[in-house]
Amino acid sequence: MAMNIGKLDRRVTIQQLTTTQDSWNHPVESWATLATVWATKQPRRAVEPTEAQQVVALGLVDWFIRYRSDVTAQLRLLEADGTAYEITGVQEIGRREGLKLITETRT
Repeated sequence: MAMNIGKLDRRVTIQQLTTTQDSWNHPVESWATLATVWATKQPRRAVEPTEAQQVVALGLVDWFIRYRSDVTAQLRLLEADGTAYEITGVQEIGRREGLKLITETRT
């Protein structure tokens, strides 16, 4: 599968979880920007699993970006409207042409 860079029409931010210390030396976790890149969004489906007797909307979306060696499933993707997507899988497209990011978001 070849990467079509002309379809990268959305600006997204890839973030990594960082840990710092507050004034009481307690760990504080926050998301920091790793990179801002162009991407293509391809929604897969929305499901409603049940968690602790509550229905949760789960949006499954695939994102396509240019190849980066530093993108892993420990990161998240932030859309321009503020929607955060947990990266659950990363697949290489071609020979380092691009990446397919398999993501999910809960609402």
